[in-house]
Amino acid sequence: MDGKKEYEKVVEFVETLSFDLWLDSTGIIPNSKEVKDDLKWLEKNLTQYDTEIHSTRFLKIVWGNLYFECQLKSLDIQYLYFNQNGIPLRAKASVSFEKVTDSINTGRDRKSPDLTRLHTVQAGETLPLICYKVYKDAALYVKVADANGLTHFTNIEPGQKIYLPPLVG
Repeated sequence: MDGKKEYEKVVEFVETLSFDLWLDSTGIIPNSKEVKDDLKWLEKNLTQYDTEIHSTRFLKIVWGNLYFECQLKSLDIQYLYFNQNGIPLRAKASVSFEKVTDSINTGRDRKSPDLTRLHTVQAGETLPLICYKVYKDAALYVKVADANGLTHFTNIEPGQKIYLPPLVG
């Protein structure tokens, strides 16, 4: 090599799954929910940002032999029919999901250490154990003890609140 860095080209194929959900509360489908309630459920469960994983929720779509682990890529709602008061009675929600693969998940920790947390100590927990659970590094207990003004790291009891600052191991 002549001092130049060589980079490996990585090609990643991303699979998507798209379909339309038809929501109807005109009465043609017995026992159907209100369209606005179904849309609230979709938006809450598909688009809400999860601060623990720094993204929208991970999903599993199962239909027959299809098993698709994914995240929402897009949600488009088209209102099609309203009652005289302007309440939607029919809507089409076009959804698209992107497959989640191990290569996409690499480095994505569900308990990311880059956010401040307040942890309630459980029976049997030690400061090194808490640090391992949150930071994946038990040795950070010294920094956490210091951030909490603890004179000794064993001075924690169940029910006590421990401040877990953003730390990197």
